[in-house]
Amino acid sequence: MKSIRMVTNTSIFLLQGTLATLFFFSLGSTWWDGALLAALGVILELVKRQSWVEWKSRNGKGHWLALILGLVLSFVSGFASVAFSYTSIQISIRTMETRQDDRRKLESELNGLEVEARSIRQKLAQLPEDWVTASLRYSTRLAEITRTMDSLESRLGKSGESGSEGPGASSLRDLSQLFSLDFRVLLLVFFGVLSVVLEVATFGMLHGRKGPLTRGRASKLALVLENAFQAEDKPLRGRRVVAANLGLAEPDVREIFERINALGITEKRTGKKGFFLRVPLDEAFETLGRSG
Repeated sequence: MKSIRMVTNTSIFLLQGTLATLFFFSLGSTWWDGALLAALGVILELVKRQSWVEWKSRNGKGHWLALILGLVLSFVSGFASVAFSYTSIQISIRTMETRQDDRRKLESELNGLEVEARSIRQKLAQLPEDWVTASLRYSTRLAEITRTMDSLESRLGKSGESGSEGPGASSLRDLSQLFSLDFRVLLLVFFGVLSVVLEVATFGMLHGRKGPLTRGRASKLALVLENAFQAEDKPLRGRRVVAANLGLAEPDVREIFERINALGITEKRTGKKGFFLRVPLDEAFETLGRSG
């Protein structure tokens, strides 16, 4: 499960980082400007993620600044993702439309030349055999038309088949027509929602920093252990009593007890009920701290 979470978190980071980098790079007027701006995009993405980590850690008063910084940078990251994705599709559509216009012009020119060539062939067939000059003139023009048509057909072949949108963009265009929406507005809404989902996923995937557990640190593990401990010669209090004392859910306390027992700092004693702390309380806190 942790590996899946790590892969998902890394994938989201790479996706957002790539979109932000490409967007900031496109803002540069030269290669060096673009590279510096792209580096800025990567740094902002890293700072954003670190801000969320600090906010989730809730250590000190600075976590409110981390919240504000995280929200601002999330907006910047989301805007960069939407802007780059939207612009890329618009450029692709404009390129496709330009290619279609060029192809239509080539096809129209070819059709005109074919009509002219057909007309010349008909005139040649109708000319008397002794009309050499007229025949030579028509033949010369027909040869020119043939060369021009060969050149146009070659250009037409290089341009490939008539440009078309990708299946995703085509689906969105069909959807916009179905609901009578402007295609550009639908693109902005689609990528905007996608960007928000990615930002929420980023926040959800990140964990706060785990500081070392000490007796004075208000962590659930430390609080449960301290509340359960009575004396070295007495068993730890039961989970129900600890849950009631601390106002925690009993299943959560049970899970914490299982983690404490798994660390080997508790033991069962012959002829006695319950678990006993097998090490001094301060040493138990140190063990909890090393376990993270």
